[in-house]
Amino acid sequence: MQCRYVQQTAHRCPHDLQKRFWYAIEEISGDRDIGLTLCPHLPIFHGGALEYIFLSSCTFGEGLQTALDYQRLVGDTFHVRIAADERGTRIALNGTSNDAPQLRHSEICFVSGFINTMCAVTNGLFEPRRVCLHVDQRASRGAYEAIFGCPVEFDAAENEIWIEPSLLNAPSPHHNPDMLQMHRALAERQLAAIRRQDLIDNIRNRLLDAYQKSTSGAGDCSLECVADELGLSARWVRAELQAAGTNFRTLVRKTRFLMARKLLQRTSTSVEQVAERVGFSEPSTFCRAFREWSGTTPARYRQQHGGPQQPARGGRAG
Repeated sequence: MQCRYVQQTAHRCPHDLQKRFWYAIEEISGDRDIGLTLCPHLPIFHGGALEYIFLSSCTFGEGLQTALDYQRLVGDTFHVRIAADERGTRIALNGTSNDAPQLRHSEICFVSGFINTMCAVTNGLFEPRRVCLHVDQRASRGAYEAIFGCPVEFDAAENEIWIEPSLLNAPSPHHNPDMLQMHRALAERQLAAIRRQDLIDNIRNRLLDAYQKSTSGAGDCSLECVADELGLSARWVRAELQAAGTNFRTLVRKTRFLMARKLLQRTSTSVEQVAERVGFSEPSTFCRAFREWSGTTPARYRQQHGGPQQPARGGRAG
């Protein structure tokens, strides 16, 4: 299941992969409320800069709001906000998509994890009055209330954790303006790194899409062309890639290699045709480049990775 996402913390787990994960774990366990079952085993989130931003702020409310400005450091799946009106004060936690019933498990785990983390960083001062879940009830109400530590309602318009309004004004015992400024700067740098990775992923996807649609290279996929498609200036893209420790030429090379590997692993396309698809005019040049990329020839790579075999037609392309 694409384990590379587990080991690369700069990446965000693709939304579709999360759906497949929960579907698989629900099927394997036979537990239709597996998210609730897993809640007691979730670790407390210690978010480095985010945690210190919260602690060094003047009040818990200011700390939470400031930390939420950098919530993307935690992930892309949920959006968290503080709401306060005549109805009361609550924290809303909404998923970016509700297009799969299995994602209920993510919602339950996230609400539970948020409560446990806030309880930990406030030394137990954070006590939810009630929790409203966007999902339906599957286990007993008592099972949910044991996890969340308060009354629980279901089928709500959004996930909400209701709290005492006074909690937001509670002073932080660790208030330190200098520490707050330092960790906000750190969070900004971390957020910039994530945005640069987004840019790299968007460029790679544009290039890969171009190679997949073409039978002879990616056509006009210059830096200027790709930047224009993304609505960005070429100069800015070049600077951001440099800040990320790469460049456009490297991304093109890696994308060509990725496309070549996919064709060799999944299709019986000849080596000559693979070379043409990824923009090489001569199969021999492609084979030399592929050996530099992988340490082996295209034909041997296909054989090692179980790709459909293509009968040799003579020559030395493989």
